[in-house]
Amino acid sequence: MKKCIVALLGLVAVLVSFLAFPFLPVADATTDPSHMPKGYKTCFMERHAVYTDGAPRWVKAPRCVFAE
Repeated sequence: MKKCIVALLGLVAVLVSFLAFPFLPVADATTDPSHMPKGYKTCFMERHAVYTDGAPRWVKAPRCVFAE
């Protein structure tokens, strides 16, 4: 009985991780100098969910890393 519970919990964990996968942000990194502001090392587009009006919507916003 204990082995069945452990196997069932493992299966539930795998299924939940597959369902949560589309909500992870996607980062498209680039080092092309034409796409980034002066003084930054790299920029990427970050996708995140915004919860306004009760329904989530995906927003892509540029995120840049400053060259130190």
